[in-house]
Amino acid sequence: MPLSLAELRTACENKTKMRCDGYPRAMFVHQVFEAEREVSLGFKKGRGGYFEQADFEDVLGEWGADEPAEAEEEDTGEEEELVVSDRTQAQLDGAGFWHDCRNQHSSADAAMMELLDNVADEHPTRCAIEVRARAGTATCVALRNDVRDRAASVLDALSLMRSEKRGPGALIGENGVGLKAAAAKLGGGAVVLTARRAAQSFVIRRGARRETVGEGAAVLEVGVLAESLQRAGRPPVIPIAVFAARSLDGVGRAWAAAVRDSPAAAHTAEACGGIVDVEAACRSLAASILDEDTLAPRRATHASAFEVVLFDTFEAAPTVARKLGEILRGETYLDRAFVATIADGVGERGEEIEPYDLVRSLVEPARERVEVGRDRYVTVVVGFSTVSKHADAASPLLVYTKGRLVERHDDWRLALNLRQHLKRDFRKEYALGLTVVIIDDAGCLRQTHTKQRIVDDVAFEVAKGGAATFAAEYFVAVHKRTWVGDKKWRLEVNESLTKALDSAGRGAV
Repeated sequence: MPLSLAELRTACENKTKMRCDGYPRAMFVHQVFEAEREVSLGFKKGRGGYFEQADFEDVLGEWGADEPAEAEEEDTGEEEELVVSDRTQAQLDGAGFWHDCRNQHSSADAAMMELLDNVADEHPTRCAIEVRARAGTATCVALRNDVRDRAASVLDALSLMRSEKRGPGALIGENGVGLKAAAAKLGGGAVVLTARRAAQSFVIRRGARRETVGEGAAVLEVGVLAESLQRAGRPPVIPIAVFAARSLDGVGRAWAAAVRDSPAAAHTAEACGGIVDVEAACRSLAASILDEDTLAPRRATHASAFEVVLFDTFEAAPTVARKLGEILRGETYLDRAFVATIADGVGERGEEIEPYDLVRSLVEPARERVEVGRDRYVTVVVGFSTVSKHADAASPLLVYTKGRLVERHDDWRLALNLRQHLKRDFRKEYALGLTVVIIDDAGCLRQTHTKQRIVDDVAFEVAKGGAATFAAEYFVAVHKRTWVGDKKWRLEVNESLTKALDSAGRGAV
């Protein structure tokens, strides 16, 4: 029988020698962690020597008289012998892992953008962001979306330093740190859930037991990424449970069986306590994409769903939800094809944000390909914005990599050093209201690993030079064509252009 919490605490207080699984000598319990069901063990009665974390179950009982006697080492004050050993595998530290994740992003806004990048990469039809109630008066923030042409998996999403998004393609994320780093930056962590219909039969292995899941079952995965689970000197702890149900009504029974039979599922359930009702959350997520009677996908192209629940956020949950909505409303994504719903209050229906296409929002848009290397191209799009802005930000430069905004400058004329290209000065009204966009669909422009800035290398300089030249030529051509004044045409005058743009014909440039 495992020792009780009281017995472990008594052993700690009395400095009793204990028999411990995996240790050939007597050990002392130096500290008891009730919430984690762990103890700190050492081979010395005092505070010196080596300490190691162990589970409650590893402490088997008191070191009995029938055990071989051993002399207790005296602390002579001399330095311990330094011992090192070879190894082939890296050692990970849980506390260090979390600290590293939390410092990946320079700001909370960048972390929120990372979460939305993951949503955009899934090509969903809808994304719902809502504030939900937790135990007591606490709240959390949930992001839910369906997934196109891919089986969403918590096992993949919470793998360390690995990403299926690397290599060619138009996916934003590629470094394997996004979700982990964002959750750590924003607060205490996240519960991650996925739901999908099994496309074929497979086996779930739980220790010596094997559970066969048939084709057509609802497959559910739950994982917990939490600061509270990480310990210094021990590997990162990210519990994940996989289970399946033949009907939505059977989700509760399937989850209970998984918790009963699997230590990992039991650990996951414990970590979710007070944050997420796993049974209700999994059933709701599955119902969002699968027919409740047949479990057939409601939409053939979107047969799985993904959900992230942020808890213990540093900012209030409603504030986080509102900021996520503001990011989606802006120019963050070149072409956001999905509808987003933002609910910043518990139980509220939420505000719907329609899809957005930056290029379609421009008046008189024109394109030009710019070669930035051998067989490497970016696209430059210029046009006048129909969205009213403050005068100081009315002529922006927007740089997109794989559809996501990486850099934004309020004045493209300064950012692209237009004076150098024109070889002369110009008045502040010159090209006012013109938007310049550099689009890097192929990932030709190097960026920082958190996708917050383009690395200013030769390719980017070439792209900026081509954008400046094309934008200046575009402005001259459109201004000449739309000039309706009776005075001599002046390049610097922009007033008549802004009046005539709405009625100007398209396709002349």
